[in-house]
Amino acid sequence: MRKPRVGEKLFVCYTNRYHNTNEEVQEWEAIVEKVGRKYFHVILPERSYDNKISFHLDTWWEVTDYTRCYRIYENKQAYLDEREGSRLFSMLRECFYQKYINNFTLDQLRATCEILKINTEGVKIINPPKNTK
Repeated sequence: MRKPRVGEKLFVCYTNRYHNTNEEVQEWEAIVEKVGRKYFHVILPERSYDNKISFHLDTWWEVTDYTRCYRIYENKQAYLDEREGSRLFSMLRECFYQKYINNFTLDQLRATCEILKINTEGVKIINPPKNTK
């Protein structure tokens, strides 16, 4: 991740692993207050309480000993892109979950592997059918 600059405006949202993604996420504009060697600190001017949050400089993850509740992004579009990517990945994972695998033909699976640039050469069949002669 790039190093933020003091005074720069970033986008912060409140979320955690218990948060239902279908609900509205709390979001704020944050201003970078201080940039150190390991952390950077932002202020949330729209909040009157608990309005200072620290983040790791290399990962942009919240500095905490507990579950991370705040995520920070360069702008709102970066957040929306990440959320859409997560939703699309979940949909793909559900499609390829074991109970749905029989809904695809072998040609469709090969085409999907080609689109995703998955190298299928050298793939071994785990339980090859036995020759019955």
